[in-house]
Amino acid sequence: MFCEKCGKPLNDGAKFCTSCGAPVNNTVEPEMVKDTKKEKSKTEKKKSKKHPILTLLLLVVIGVVAYWFMTYTGDWEVETYRNGTCAVIKYVGNEEHVIVPGKIRKGFKVYTVTRLKGDAFSNNDNLTWVEISDNVTEIWTRAFYDCGNLWKVDLPNGLTKIDNHVFSCCSSLKVVDMPDGLTEIGDGAFEHCSSLEGIYIPDSVTAIGSEAFHGCSKLGGISIPEGVTTIEHSTFEGCESLNGMKLVLPSTLVTIESDAFKGCESLMKVKLPAGVTEVEIGAFDIGNLQKLECPKTANVSKHVFGERLDHAEIVWY
Repeated sequence: MFCEKCGKPLNDGAKFCTSCGAPVNNTVEPEMVKDTKKEKSKTEKKKSKKHPILTLLLLVVIGVVAYWFMTYTGDWEVETYRNGTCAVIKYVGNEEHVIVPGKIRKGFKVYTVTRLKGDAFSNNDNLTWVEISDNVTEIWTRAFYDCGNLWKVDLPNGLTKIDNHVFSCCSSLKVVDMPDGLTEIGDGAFEHCSSLEGIYIPDSVTAIGSEAFHGCSKLGGISIPEGVTTIEHSTFEGCESLNGMKLVLPSTLVTIESDAFKGCESLMKVKLPAGVTEVEIGAFDIGNLQKLECPKTANVSKHVFGERLDHAEIVWY
C-alpha cells in the first residue's frame, strides 16, 4: 500500500502515514503499476478483438460442413423439382439389398421421391433385392434393365404402370410383388426374365404389352385378368414351359395378335374364350400343339400355326 498524500509505502494495517502523518483512507498505486495495468488492458482488448474473427471463421467452417452434409445424397443421383418432389436419376452404390427411400435430402430441403428415371439401376450386377417406397408412382423404361443377379422386387403400392422393358434381361428374377392398383404392363416389361417361373398379375391390370413375357422360358403358368381384351404381338413368345392347364384366358379377350404364343412348346391344347373374334398369323406357331378350340364367330388366320398350316386340329364350337 502507498500513502495517498505523499506516496510513501505504508505498513500493512497502518491507520496513519509514518512519513507525513496523513490518515490512511485510500491507497494509490505508483505510476509504474498504473502503466503495467494499462498495458495489460490494451493486450486484453487486442485479444478480445480476435475472438469475433475466430468465431466467424468457426461458423463459416460449420456452415460449409453442414451444407455438404445436407447436400450429400449418398448413393443417389437425383433431379429435384419446385413442387418438392425429386426423381432418382441413378443409383451409384454397390449394395445387394437396396431400399429406394421415400424422401431424400438435398441442400437444406427434403424432397419426396416420386419416380425412378430410365436406366436408374440398369446393368447393376450387385443388386439382388430391391424394395421401392410407396411414394414412388412412376418407374420409367429400362429402370432395371439387365440387372443379372436381381431375384426379388417389391413394387410400390402407388404404381399404376410397369413401363416398357423395365425388367428386361433380368435373368435371375423370380419374385415380383405387384401392387393391386396396377393397370398396365408395358412392352417387353419382363422380356428374357428366364428364371421367372410364375407371376401374379393383379385383377386391376387391363393391358399387357407386346413381348411383355417374351423369352420367359421357365414361366409355367399365368392367369390373365378379366378386363384384358388383347394379347399383343409376341406377348408370350418363347415361354416354352407354359402349361395349358395353368394358362387362364379372360372372358373379355377379343384379339390374339401375331406370334402371341409362338414357341410355347408345352401347350398341347388351348381353348379360346367365346368372345374372341380375331386370331392373327402365327399366334399359335407351336410344334407340340394338337388342338385349338375356337368360337365359330372368330376370324382365325389360315397361318395361325405359322408355316405349319394344318399342323394342329381346329375345333369350332
